[in-house]
Amino acid sequence: MVSRLKILDKRIRTIQLNPNWAQKIYLQKVHEQFSTRGRVALIVLKGRQLGISTITEACLYCMTFIVPRYRSLIVAHETDAARNLLEMTKMYWDLSPWNPLFELKNNSRNDIRWVETGSSMKIATAGKKGAGGIGRSSTTHGLHASEAGFWEGARDIMLSLEQAIPPFGPTMRVIESTANGTGNYFEETWWAAEEDDVDYETLFLAWFHHPEYTAEALGIPLYNMAHLDDEEKIIQRVLVKHGIDWKSRLIWRRYMIKNKTNNNVLEFHQEYPCDPEEAFISSGLKVFPYDKLRVCYDPIPGAVGFIMDTPSGFKFQTNSEGALTLFRNVNPMADYMIGGDPTHTTTGDYACMQILNRHTLEQVAVWRAKCTPGTFADEMYKVGMYFNRALLVPEITGPGYMTVGQLNGRNYPNIYQKARPEITRQSGKVGTPTYGWETTSRTKPLAVGWGIRHVVEKDLILHDKPTFLEMKDFQTLENGSYGSPPDKKDAHDDTVMALCIVLAANQLDPAPARRVDERIAEIVAKVNSTGDSSSDGFQTFDEMEWN
Repeated sequence: MVSRLKILDKRIRTIQLNPNWAQKIYLQKVHEQFSTRGRVALIVLKGRQLGISTITEACLYCMTFIVPRYRSLIVAHETDAARNLLEMTKMYWDLSPWNPLFELKNNSRNDIRWVETGSSMKIATAGKKGAGGIGRSSTTHGLHASEAGFWEGARDIMLSLEQAIPPFGPTMRVIESTANGTGNYFEETWWAAEEDDVDYETLFLAWFHHPEYTAEALGIPLYNMAHLDDEEKIIQRVLVKHGIDWKSRLIWRRYMIKNKTNNNVLEFHQEYPCDPEEAFISSGLKVFPYDKLRVCYDPIPGAVGFIMDTPSGFKFQTNSEGALTLFRNVNPMADYMIGGDPTHTTTGDYACMQILNRHTLEQVAVWRAKCTPGTFADEMYKVGMYFNRALLVPEITGPGYMTVGQLNGRNYPNIYQKARPEITRQSGKVGTPTYGWETTSRTKPLAVGWGIRHVVEKDLILHDKPTFLEMKDFQTLENGSYGSPPDKKDAHDDTVMALCIVLAANQLDPAPARRVDERIAEIVAKVNSTGDSSSDGFQTFDEMEWN
């Protein structure tokens, strides 16, 4: 039925609705959800001018017209936008072949209703008196939340609207928007949907698939792109992978950055994103340059599970409820280092471990959960033993004292120590070594500084998505310190600090040039004592049962 509707194109011509590439993907998602769930719940992150509002209105119009007593609501960020969307729906009706057979009961600036079916479509503007009032006064079956990233008071409005939509029947809920920074309802709901924490399914549409976003469409001749910056090289690889003419797209991108987005790459990311990660840009002063950070980020799937202490050694066990994500199997010849950021309790912030290969600076695993400092020590002990008795660098400030004390109590063989200079008249006198990393107003900038350096020099390899996202948003705060965006709900920086701590400690206490024959001797001794011929009692990825 959608393909029988008519629309106005960009040249103000009345034409048949022939879905474009983005609209076809959208329709496929709608069809899949109705077929499998009997209802639709989509959150769509998009670039400009992809026709998602048009196809959403088409779907809602069809549902409203076909299903008796179906009530649809269109909510936009401003009045003119809401009325434009309703006018689109009215055009569907005015040019419909069924128009002479049905009578309209209402046909106002704010709604349209049919006598025979009792169905209706209304509009509201995002605001306390608009959408919130309508949401609480009647049942809604179809909802189009348009440009939700720009709504004022979006959380309260959506809270009201969600209560009005039944949890059963052929309902349709669509939240769509271009990105508008971080810390707002749309961004938070998007990431929650990505983690399956809410009912919505995500749909992202990248700019480079759009056939109009080319040099030819702008009338620009192709030219020799002798130099590509780091970000353009990443996009080039992505385009080649998708079989897309990268030169034409990158020429279009350069033009748009210079002429349409204030010569600001971050604004281009927001309006025309390549992926969800670059779409949501925060307004604060970023600590890590995004173009360099993106070069360091190589997302790969990891095995989720936990470390088990068995008679034959420490082994990795896959388990979907585990806190450890393993990206690389243990190399028996490698040296590893683990930065730890403990927490006070099992609520609030996460405790985190960042596990790096000391020589390659590759992130080989991440452990992240909410737990007490004592439990964190137990987990850190097992993870450290699993990774060749890795050098542990737990933060000792606050709850970390208990973590370090418990690790020492269990005689963990390799804990980071830093000699603390005594402030005495004897200049240069060295005091008693302290275990772990103490975060102070002096050492936190040091740790963050080493993190910045490794990102800028692009010698850090990141695989973990939560780490990348936290680093992307990590910023300099008004008080001069560092942290996650203060306006972002449930924001954390534990992965960032654990990573920065381990990078700084790796510089202050460089990894030794480990002799291969010494490491082989250790493995042979392990085999002789346990009869286990695996890598120091470690499983290989081939031996794991993947989730």
